[in-house]
Amino acid sequence: MNLPRRFTAALLLLAPCLALAQTSAQGRAPDVLDEAAFSTLKRDNANLVCLGKQASVQDMRDTLLPYVKGVDTTDRANYRTLVLAVYQALPCPFSPARPELKPAGKGDLLGSWVFPDASLKLRHGPQSPAWRDLPPGVPQIKCEGVSFHESGEYRVAQLRGTAATCPTLASMEAMRAYPRVQSWQLLQDGRVRIDRTDVPEAFEEWDVFVVQSPFEFFGVKFAVGDLAAYQRKGRGNDIGAVTVFRHLQRLN
Repeated sequence: MNLPRRFTAALLLLAPCLALAQTSAQGRAPDVLDEAAFSTLKRDNANLVCLGKQASVQDMRDTLLPYVKGVDTTDRANYRTLVLAVYQALPCPFSPARPELKPAGKGDLLGSWVFPDASLKLRHGPQSPAWRDLPPGVPQIKCEGVSFHESGEYRVAQLRGTAATCPTLASMEAMRAYPRVQSWQLLQDGRVRIDRTDVPEAFEEWDVFVVQSPFEFFGVKFAVGDLAAYQRKGRGNDIGAVTVFRHLQRLN
């Protein structure tokens, strides 16, 4: 399925540049962390991992090292652990390890939110097959609504096609008249789990961050109080790679 032109252009521009030498600026020989990073980027660059900018080996290592504290990066027995750290540290569209973000608490989450049309280009990595692997005749998502209720009730509305009308606070409240099939819980600040009663063994875990100072990424403006959410786990994903990103703006 061909992508709409606006998505195609956006994804080509968003694809990160990869300029990694095989040795660092200091001339040290590559270790297992370098090997794990190179292989992961070769396999999943702009799909499940994004550098977000042209980077040297040292730039990449500076991002990865906080995720591998206490791990011997010269021991090949730790190769898988180091690969998983790459998925953790370098999700698409950008790493959450930035000063404008902090892990979201319960008070940050409660309420209803919209993932707006203008931000949808960030939903998946630029080269993710999710952009094209849709059943015939099924249009791309235009926008989403998400509600976190105090009781643990969780609601999601997906609108597809260019003619769709994005959710409002009233439309998200109206969804509560339908049977509840999803619940949410905050496992710890920054980690949300979603469980379902209608699909056996289905679940999602999201890393969710609240914007504490404004910033802009690829033309998308993130305002104070917005949420940046990364789907880390779900049925079929046991490596913690981000498969879906949401930029959520509060509905009032």
